Parts: sequence; structure tokens; C-alpha cells
Amino acid sequence: MNARRMSIWSVGAAALLLCAQAQASVGASGSDGASRIGAEAGMGVSNFTGDLGDRTNTGVGWNARGVYNFTQNIGVEVTYLGAHNTFDDPRLPTNEGITTTSLSGDLKLAAPFRANSSMIIEPFVAGGFGGAFYTVTETNSPLYTSGGGAQVPMGVGANFLIDRVATFGLRGDYLANLSNTLVTNESVHGNQWAAQANIGIHY
Repeated sequence: MNARRMSIWSVGAAALLLCAQAQASVGASGSDGASRIGAEAGMGVSNFTGDLGDRTNTGVGWNARGVYNFTQNIGVEVTYLGAHNTFDDPRLPTNEGITTTSLSGDLKLAAPFRANSSMIIEPFVAGGFGGAFYTVTETNSPLYTSGGGAQVPMGVGANFLIDRVATFGLRGDYLANLSNTLVTNESVHGNQWAAQANIGIHY
């Protein structure tokens, strides 16, 4: 788990460094930053890691996010993340699964640069604190139970701001669960990951 977290932050830091260099090289020609306020939503895939990930299938994930940028490099996000994963456990029917409801507040660090006259590219890393609730659906089994707890989200990605109105973005998130009570009578733990594409508007 620690190696996975370090790899996410390493990729994000490398992306920001490369884009900061690009930003410096084009600064004199009119590079500018991201917008002040934005809203976006998207879909993709999500699953758990660790022992819990061995018992679940990759499923659909979705999100909604509000963004406020203090400067072109520093902003905050409020994020809702949802997902549904079916169990890969021979003791349970295949239609049973886990539905995720997650809320978090994140600090966002970005290095936007102008790609052309109509597009700004904004690589970023983000991290913060939040909580998740996991609903175990359609089961009367004593093996799994609904539960939740605190969560530390980390994300890396890039947004493409078009004509200072529309946004398209690609993002990967790793959500570290500080506690996990989904599995009863067993020592099973798992964090969560998500890879999603987003569209939005910005001002």
C-alpha cells in the first residue's frame, strides 16, 4: 500500500515539474492559469485494494466536484465519489455488492500552461481528508456488513480547459481508509482506487 501511494505522488510530482518547466518556457508568450471557479462530473471504474480487493470485482464509479482556485497554482475541491462493486466471493450470490458514498475536501496544486490560443492544460495533484460509507446491498449474509469511516484521498490528473468555458479531464484517485468494518469476524482490509474521465464548466 505504501508503494502504491508513493508511486501516485511520484507521478504527480513529476508531472507538475515538467509542466512548470513548460510554463516557464512559454510565460513570455502569454501563458496563463486556470479559471477561478469550476464544477465537473464524470464516470469511470473503481475497486478496492488488499484483501477486500481480492473479494470484489472492478465496477463503475462516478463523481461530482466543485473547485475554487485561489491562484492558478493553488485551489480547493469538494468531492462526492460513488461506486458499485459486486462481490467475487463464492459464498455469496453474484448480484450482491458494495455501494460507495464518499465525501472529501482536498487541497489542489496545479501547474497550468497554455497549449494554444483556445486551450489551457492543467496537470495537478490533490490530497485531503474525508469519509466514506459502504452499503452492502442485497445480502442477508453475516459475512459482510455496511460501515464507514475516515478516509484520506490522493489524486493526480490533468484538465483541459477549452475556450475558458468547457473542461475535459482525466483523473486517478487513491483513497486510503483509516478503518474498515465491512467484513465481520475476519481481518480483511482494503483501500479504494478510481480512474475516471470528467467534463465540466469553469469561469
